[in-house]
Order: sequence, then structure tokens, then C-alpha cells
Amino acid sequence: MKNLIFKEIWILSKAEKAGINLKLTPNVNLLIGENDVGKSTLIKSFYHCLGADTPQINNSVWKKANAVYCVRIDVGGSEYFVLRDERYFGVFDKNKKLMSRHTGISTEDGIANFINPLLGFNIKLERHANSQLGLAGPAFYFLPFYVDQDEGWSTTWSSFKGLQQFKDYRKNE
Repeated sequence: MKNLIFKEIWILSKAEKAGINLKLTPNVNLLIGENDVGKSTLIKSFYHCLGADTPQINNSVWKKANAVYCVRIDVGGSEYFVLRDERYFGVFDKNKKLMSRHTGISTEDGIANFINPLLGFNIKLERHANSQLGLAGPAFYFLPFYVDQDEGWSTTWSSFKGLQQFKDYRKNE
């Protein structure tokens, strides 16, 4: 697997016609603040933008914002911008030239078809629906690195949504 570095994020609320931009430093970044100011939502937004949906990212308050996300990442020394508007994704190179566009996550033209090979994460699992092998989406890549504070501590395999699409995704052997 390749080294992924989050460098910057933009979040735009279409409903409020307002946005935020946050640049990360290459060393240590600390998010501090009172409860319910958006620290967790910000962290979840990084994953969401790359196709790994977390619980509560689309809670009723956040859904009303109708947000569009863009994240600037570095993977193995190459820089990319990934834009997400609901189920639509666009991937741009460091010069902001469109490289690819995607609909959905693990669908035939989903973002997983770009993100997974980029990260060197080419795992296929058996799908519940048809018992065929399918590309495990970005959520499976991020599982070892993130425990969702709303769901992940109380219920196993719940830090990301969509894990249930595969048979025996929680099987312990």
C-alpha cells in the first residue's frame, strides 16, 4: 500500500452558500474545540470525500447543508484533488486538470476504481447480492486507521457504512 497524505480540504454548503478551507501541516495537526463544533465532522469529511462514508456524516443537520467536498491528497509523491458532490466524484491532477469522473463508490464506474489502485488496495470480496467478487471500496482500506466515535466503539465493523455488501464481512476465524 502506498503512503497517503491529506493536505487540504474544502467544504462548501450549497444551502448556506458558505464554505471552509483547511490546510494541514506536514507534521502534526491538532483539532481542538468545544463539543458540537464540527471536529469529528471535519475528520469524517476527509474519508467521505474519498468514498468511505462514516455514520452521522449525513445526519439531519448536515444533510440540510447539502455539502460539496474537495480534498487535496498526496499519494506516493503525486498530488491529486478529489471532488465529491453527493454520489458524484471528480479526480483532478496537481494542475487541476480532470483525470476521471465517477458515479457511486463500488459500482462499475465508482470512485473505488480510481482510489483503490492508486493506493495499491486491490482486494475483491464476495458480494451478498449475487455471490460474485466485487471490489472492496475505500472504506475497507481505511478500516485499520479509523474508529468512528459515534458508532465504532459500541458496535464492531460500524465505523464505515457499506461494509455489509459482502458476505461474511465480519466473520472471525
